[in-house]
Amino acid sequence: MNTRVKMRMRLKAVAEDEAKNEFHAIIEFRDIDGNKRRQSVPLSDLEDLKVLRRTLRNAGCYFSKRSDKAKAALTALAESTSKAERWKLAARVGWYNGHRQFVHPRCVFGKGRGNALIKPPAPHAEKHNSCLEMRGSHKKWLETVAVPAAYSSRIVLGICMALAAPLLDFAKLNSFGILVHGPRKAGKSTLLVVAGSVIGFASEHNLLNFRSTDTALGEIPASFNDMLLAINELGLLKGGNIQRSERMRDFSYQIGEGCGTTYSALAPINKRAAESKYHSIVLASGEEAIDEISEAARHTRAKGAAIRWIDLCATRDGAEDIFDLCPEQVTEKNRKAWAQQQCAALRRHCQANPGVAFKHFIGDVIRNRKTIALELSSLMKKVEKKLVREHDEYAIRHLAMCFALIGAAGILGIRFGTLPWSKRLVVKCIKRCYRDARRAFRTENDLLHDGLRTLSNSIESKLLKFSRTKSHSKSKWEATDGYWEKTNFGIKVTIRGGAFKDWFKDQRQPAIVLRWLYSKNALSSKHGPGGTYTPAITWAESQLSWPDGLRHRSIVIELPRGLLSDGKNKEAQ
Repeated sequence: MNTRVKMRMRLKAVAEDEAKNEFHAIIEFRDIDGNKRRQSVPLSDLEDLKVLRRTLRNAGCYFSKRSDKAKAALTALAESTSKAERWKLAARVGWYNGHRQFVHPRCVFGKGRGNALIKPPAPHAEKHNSCLEMRGSHKKWLETVAVPAAYSSRIVLGICMALAAPLLDFAKLNSFGILVHGPRKAGKSTLLVVAGSVIGFASEHNLLNFRSTDTALGEIPASFNDMLLAINELGLLKGGNIQRSERMRDFSYQIGEGCGTTYSALAPINKRAAESKYHSIVLASGEEAIDEISEAARHTRAKGAAIRWIDLCATRDGAEDIFDLCPEQVTEKNRKAWAQQQCAALRRHCQANPGVAFKHFIGDVIRNRKTIALELSSLMKKVEKKLVREHDEYAIRHLAMCFALIGAAGILGIRFGTLPWSKRLVVKCIKRCYRDARRAFRTENDLLHDGLRTLSNSIESKLLKFSRTKSHSKSKWEATDGYWEKTNFGIKVTIRGGAFKDWFKDQRQPAIVLRWLYSKNALSSKHGPGGTYTPAITWAESQLSWPDGLRHRSIVIELPRGLLSDGKNKEAQ
């Protein structure tokens, strides 16, 4: 203990905690080592000097050995409430006071109304956003992070997503997320660190991950209201194939709805925080795509889930890293070393300058809050026009709208000087990422379209043509997957059940194709697929005698002329 410490304490502020509807006294004091500390105590504790002394003593406050001096200091503390500052601890992070202020976990941007100072939410050790920091300079972040980030369309996308999150409220869009998936060591975590550095993540160590309970996954986004939520390593998600698929489906809809778990009125938790609505954009990484998790569980993702929780491959054109826009001087021989150096440098500079880009951007958004909604809408329409096609269905147009918001945020960042790039670069990167995400957007119609093409090609290339005038050897019958023969209306196709499943790359497609054929009265099966979706195809099989005299479990399809081509062109659009 420092023997030269002097007893010093003062009431810094009387603070209203809006999350709990309670008032607290914020007390500053010298601890037993002479260091300055701050302690929050319930306002009522000022009226009980014994309780107040015990609370401060447990917090390390130094008290004079003379009891009269200690009592006088505590009495003066209790009587100074009228002179103390008035604070309001915001209920949560995000926009406050009609977009005049933005509450960040570390500080509040913008000027408010009234005498009370708006402060970040009361700190709690369990807060998911407690690791966010703010230090360094925006100029340094531009030079050392944003400029080299232009070598990757995915990193440009991630940075623009961080700027787009606080604009969701202006655009009147629901929350959504993008999972960037790909091989190990491709730079996915570096992408998350760079995008996260915009709002204050300093390193990969600070990122959240998927090793969380279902309840936590539902509540984490609320801690990042109006901000980007970066979640690392989908591979840590617990459970078997079906469990993981269901958890991702639930998470998809939780993101889109913008709310956490609703609890019983008797649950001993802060229900106001748990049930509050939020806006957030989620950027996550993993080796598996969400669609691959669904496929492993033999589930087909609903369109509503797929446009809320979007798959995007981290790499392009067979590359091993995310730097799809690397300089021409980078050759195939030195690319791996160059990519590793880029990742290391980006991480190092993100650690030195977290949060400063967000502060710069939010300042300009606040200054332009009266006109920014109209400006954002105009930019989104222009970007969306470059993405959508005339015959795109609603789900695809919604997907394009999400990317249009990200692109518009990037363009606003350029106008505000938050980003150093050109508008052309942002639009190029957003278009590239959107098109790659659109190709990965495999709805049931997409799976059907591909499945019908596979069926048509396999009938032509893998089956024997049977006729009364031509015979085949025993070995050919043993080796073939099936046979087809002409009918008055088209062709009749008989296929081994096991071979039929092997024709398709996606294990969900056999059942989807058979259900469609059944709906067109093209299956000879009398049973039908049942009322609910199932990946099984045994309902379409029957035990038949083939022309070689042997009996096989087979699927019999009677195809009228043009049915498959019509299905590919109409049903799957």
